[in-house]
Amino acid sequence: MKKKLLIVMMACLLVLLAACGRANTAPQNEAPAEPAAETTGDGQNPVMNFVGLYGAGKGSLLVEAEGEDGAKITVTWANGAAEKSQWVMSGPFDEETLSVAYSNCVKTDLVFTDDESDPAETEVYTDGTGRIVFDGERYALSWEDDQEHIADGTVFLGGQPVEETEQTEEAAAEEDPNYYAMVTAMEKSEVERLAATVREAYLAEDWATIAELIRYPISMYPDVKVNSEEEFLAYMNGKTVHESDRAVMEEESCRNMFFNGQGICFADGEIWMNDIHYMTEEPPVLEIVAVSGIVEK
Repeated sequence: MKKKLLIVMMACLLVLLAACGRANTAPQNEAPAEPAAETTGDGQNPVMNFVGLYGAGKGSLLVEAEGEDGAKITVTWANGAAEKSQWVMSGPFDEETLSVAYSNCVKTDLVFTDDESDPAETEVYTDGTGRIVFDGERYALSWEDDQEHIADGTVFLGGQPVEETEQTEEAAAEEDPNYYAMVTAMEKSEVERLAATVREAYLAEDWATIAELIRYPISMYPDVKVNSEEEFLAYMNGKTVHESDRAVMEEESCRNMFFNGQGICFADGEIWMNDIHYMTEEPPVLEIVAVSGIVEK
């Protein structure tokens, strides 16, 4: 009886060993399957995951897929009520860094008259370099421009639902006293209190208040150099704010304002302010360095 039981047990062991051998040997005509998550190369341009229109303040950025792995980028930036700049560039998409490096950027300045369908165009350069970096966690990107650094520190948000992201960023900005630290040492609350005063004076055409805040000399349209408060008030005699400029300034909240290397921008560039003491040990002083949107009554 014991001998028969031993024989049965040995037979079972041989069957198990044979089964294990077959399980560890892949068929010669069938490669081991890779995890689906690691599968790539479906023939789609990876830029398709990021195409669309992104916006930030005065700028908009359009991303389009080009070829098998390339992207075409078009940036439009408002310089005023009737002036815009446009950058068009393209390059291959790097899936590892989620970025597009370019060296063929063409910048064009556009000046609109009454017929906006036919603006006057001036080509500024054709060999701009830089890169676009996409955010892999949300529908957003940043633009690193080597020529003018016009959008350094700016986050462009896309057309997908970003309400929660916007609310989070706005809340963080509201709490950050150093929000404008790239252009002035003045705390955020002080900057925006002064900005509100400037906005109200501009809309009320209170040129005396504006005159006291200007850094002289200042250039006024059309190429008029003004050297003092008295000259500014004389220049503004008989002038008013253009309707389109008034409309956009009325919408300016003076909260979390756009800024770059030129200073702090109001609305579409009707007013620009910067700090004469920036990067010095002197107390911060914000002054008006540009006033536009002014026309004859």
